[in-house]
Amino acid sequence: MDIIRLRAEPFLELPNYGYASVISDPEQLVVCHCHDYYELFLVSQGSGEHVINGAKQRLEPGMLYFVRPDDVHYYDKFTAQFQIINVIIPQLAFRQFLDFVGDSYYGHRLLSPTLPPHTQLTMNEMENLQEKFKNLMISGSIMKKDSTTLFRIMIFNILTNYFPVLPAKNSMPIPDWLRVVNVEMTKKQNFAEGLPALYRLAGKSEEHICRACRKYLNKTPSKLVNDIRLEYAARQLVQSGEDILDICTDAGFDSLSHFYHLFRDYFGISPKKFRENARALSLGDQLPKNSDPNVELSAAIPLRSVVRIP
Repeated sequence: MDIIRLRAEPFLELPNYGYASVISDPEQLVVCHCHDYYELFLVSQGSGEHVINGAKQRLEPGMLYFVRPDDVHYYDKFTAQFQIINVIIPQLAFRQFLDFVGDSYYGHRLLSPTLPPHTQLTMNEMENLQEKFKNLMISGSIMKKDSTTLFRIMIFNILTNYFPVLPAKNSMPIPDWLRVVNVEMTKKQNFAEGLPALYRLAGKSEEHICRACRKYLNKTPSKLVNDIRLEYAARQLVQSGEDILDICTDAGFDSLSHFYHLFRDYFGISPKKFRENARALSLGDQLPKNSDPNVELSAAIPLRSVVRIP
């Protein structure tokens, strides 16, 4: 089978500017290719088969893939409604990302395996990411190169959220009971109740629980609960318009000043500033006012932008 290398340079306005598109054309999907850029793609609808580096992987909605320049791949046995959302990351932009996050991100985890990494999103995660991709495509059509900042923000968020740094392996495996307690404490009714819920779920003495948390998690039971509450509060600050006091109470904190103190220690800024920053970086808020919601979304890089590989 012939292999072609898709080239971004003649298609992109800037060497470090990305591009997002929707690909559903069967003629484009079946072409065996590699790139001179990195790629993220999300299966937005339908199902099919991803043939990459000689392996075959089943594709379903919500699958998010990171593909490297030299990965050779194409799509096969896909349904009539099969569609992916594709994001191009120029090599310069990806190197800048790795330089920014530093060596502890362990970029080789993305680059060295024979098969590139992928992850399965929940339905809510998929819908949220689809909306962000759509906003990125609209902003790219309207703002052109001025949308570069939005592109960089999105790429940073996707790579760090869905392909995060792996925690260092603990030489002492966490006991099953503590692992179960960790999962159960992420449920709102439990973290809102706090330590009483943790002790009840563990079914062990407070002293034993405290020793285990310090030994295996390097934190106290109180910090374990508060960290979960703070993560929940941060999501609410971004996703809802609720008053900060209401979010504080909803998360299980009794004191607003204590909440502010813990939040600043954990995130480095106050809850108010955290919300302001999140809104300032919102893709939707960055779009020009009165933009046409029916603007045509971007198409894939045309197949004429290729180099054929013998």
